Amino acid sequence: MASSLAVYLPAGTFAAERNPFGRTIANRGLYRALARHGGFEPLAFLAHEDVAAADALPRLGIDPLAGGPLAWGRWGQAARPADALLGGDPELANLAWERRRAAGDQAYSIVGLIHTLAPPVMRQKITSASAAPMHPWDALICTSPSVRPRPR
Repeated sequence: MASSLAVYLPAGTFAAERNPFGRTIANRGLYRALARHGGFEPLAFLAHEDVAAADALPRLGIDPLAGGPLAWGRWGQAARPADALLGGDPELANLAWERRRAAGDQAYSIVGLIHTLAPPVMRQKITSASAAPMHPWDALICTSPSVRPRPR
């Protein structure tokens, strides 16, 4: 198990949302649970945008005083952000290529989440990972049986 975890927050994470998608709400719940109960030393959040932690953490549903140690930083500042890097969607290809460029394939694990296969862009993101430098220590977590691949 990873002792440190970084959560990757892509550009647009903090855009104003009138009607957030279920994925956004589910990810916020996951981030909140990881902050309170994950036991990571520390749980780091890495954002593309120039947003202060005091402004960003509440928008992610996280109380910085509840739970374990938290860290905040900009994406790309550290070659090895943590033992594992969690992305909130199935976009693993870009993260895998960035890992190879910055730190090497074995520097840390990459973990993505898939909540739905409905939008074609989600299927494209999953497919693009097959051509990226992915490894057995990387993972795509399917949050529903409906998105799990079926044996043929």
